[in-house]
Amino acid sequence: LASTYLPAFRRSIVEGGAQGVMCSYNAINGVPSCANSLLLKDLLRDTWGFNGYVTSDSGAVTDISNNHHYTNDLTGAVGAALSNGCDVESAPWPPNHPWGTGSPYIKYTGDAIKEKLMTEDDLNLALYHALMIRFKLGLFDPVDDQPYWHVDPDVVRSKEHTDLAMDTTLQGFVLLKNGEAEPILPFDKSTSTAVIGPLAKATSDLLGNYLGQICPGTDSGDTSCVTSPYDAIKSLIGDSADVSYAAGLENIKSMDKSGFDDAVKVATNADQVVLILGLDSSIEREGQDRDDISLPGLQSDLAKLIISANPKTVVVLINGGMVAIDELKEEKNVAIIEAFYPGFYGGEALAQTMFGLSNRWGKLPATIYDKTYTTRYNMLDFGMAPHGDQPGRTYRYGGGTDGVLYPFGYGLSYTNFDLGF
Repeated sequence: LASTYLPAFRRSIVEGGAQGVMCSYNAINGVPSCANSLLLKDLLRDTWGFNGYVTSDSGAVTDISNNHHYTNDLTGAVGAALSNGCDVESAPWPPNHPWGTGSPYIKYTGDAIKEKLMTEDDLNLALYHALMIRFKLGLFDPVDDQPYWHVDPDVVRSKEHTDLAMDTTLQGFVLLKNGEAEPILPFDKSTSTAVIGPLAKATSDLLGNYLGQICPGTDSGDTSCVTSPYDAIKSLIGDSADVSYAAGLENIKSMDKSGFDDAVKVATNADQVVLILGLDSSIEREGQDRDDISLPGLQSDLAKLIISANPKTVVVLINGGMVAIDELKEEKNVAIIEAFYPGFYGGEALAQTMFGLSNRWGKLPATIYDKTYTTRYNMLDFGMAPHGDQPGRTYRYGGGTDGVLYPFGYGLSYTNFDLGF
């Protein structure tokens, strides 16, 4: 806890001057985070000098009783949270709202005081912390005196900001493999290209989740202004060469092979292939974890066929959590790009990178393990150091090279480097 988790929080609070902290769903040493005085009082305020406000994650106060069973009821949960440093209960929507949490602070604070599970001083202190940030922001001052009410709308999507977003995206790709006998990438935009895969025309699936408004003047669910990888490649190449397309699979989980023949035909007739595979929010998101870290559906089968059909293939992985790619790593004539969920400019940045207009590759922020790793070890054992038959967690304690396909910090480039000391 002290050497791995807390340093980033300490730096944010002590050096960065953060004014807001969210307590999470989990427990620390048996005490739910939002009822944990060691974290929220002793450490955060008394040791680090924090003078901002603490909010729960949405539903975390309810979790104190309903899931952790740390208290007998919601009155106890509210008393434990407010008396131990959680100032604000997040998500006070009505109980029947999709994101509602039942608003336990509103319902049960009075009862918690009556039952002496907390005091009025606890409530007043929480109110002080919650309102003080609003005073600091000037939200009670006249509108004319509030700078955030007078930001020019032209700042949104200004060239300075979009250029930064594009450059950030370009630096987010990781080149895992680039052929063996000779490099596959960068591609030549004067030769024919096939773009294949269930995510070849993805737009919303490039973005991950937890989104606001994406396209100007539309609702938050519209992603029509996002450029797919296929459209970005077609736009980049222009009229200089043919760009063909085949899905191969209807979606990432599909077990239907009926599109395979067309995909193989398209791959065979092209000089080079971009095969876009991966995950989406149908199988990974908050509240939905994977117990199988392989590519879902028949994506691995599709990859094997396409690589056999065209020896100049790059496989692009779209995903959040890592994907085990045991078979792909063993293929000789293939390049592999880990793109993660690359965001709004993902399609355009990917096209620029694959065709040699950018060489801004990043490094892996996590280790990629083989497909059997999650079956060989207990994924619910979070002890970081090796113990018993558990190999340990993170790049610092992760049990050496057991099951590692690509280690933390790995990443190639179009440039060859010699390192010396």
